[in-house]
Amino acid sequence: MLLQSYDGCLYILPALPDALPNGSVKGLKARAGFEVDIDWKDSKLTKLVVKSSLGGNARIRISRDTTIRTKANLQLARGENPNEYYQVNSIKTPLISEKAPLKGYPVPQTHVFDFETEKGGTYIFLGK
Repeated sequence: MLLQSYDGCLYILPALPDALPNGSVKGLKARAGFEVDIDWKDSKLTKLVVKSSLGGNARIRISRDTTIRTKANLQLARGENPNEYYQVNSIKTPLISEKAPLKGYPVPQTHVFDFETEKGGTYIFLGK
């Protein structure tokens, strides 16, 4: 998976397949009127472009081992995303059968950042 747009944020490269260590994708549509372009090399983010058609808060989630440079005013995210176009659904407690033991899966550590966007604005992030 290259982009997940759920739970109030844009999760960049949340589950990159091993078969795609290098690549790029352009024009992915996300919730809240965002369009995303992503470039990666050696399974690491190298460039991210976020275009905002509606404006408002953008919240991005990236791997903790990714350092990004940008002119956007990034702030560590706190609380719920204030963007009116995101609605976070409540999650019910899952049913877990004793007959189906769950195997552990390591969840990657991430950083979550907020930045304000303007309608029609383009925001560029360079990874290193």
